[in-house]
Amino acid sequence: PKILSSSTDLTSENHIDFSPSLLSLNTREAISSGAINGSSFIIYQSILQIKNDYSKDAKVIFTGGYFSFLERKIKSLNMGSYIVSSNLVIAGLAKIFNPSDFIYLKK
Repeated sequence: PKILSSSTDLTSENHIDFSPSLLSLNTREAISSGAINGSSFIIYQSILQIKNDYSKDAKVIFTGGYFSFLERKIKSLNMGSYIVSSNLVIAGLAKIFNPSDFIYLKK
């Protein structure tokens, strides 16, 4: 990520590996592991906690366009079924306003 290369002395711009190992001894792989594995484990544990505290049948809906970066790792955690809706907010706004104003929903 560009933010790391501009804010640190010893890193260059790194490209994220979307299937990183859990542990690494080099910077590029460690950044990828933290971004992908760290985010996925936080999501997984949050979902477990919500299901434990509220309802084991709670539905999980992933929103936002960047879920595809985490999807492979999330699937490997076997957390059960979930729904992916990358345009949920825009779709909701389209129901409130005139859908023709939202060119992003048109294919």
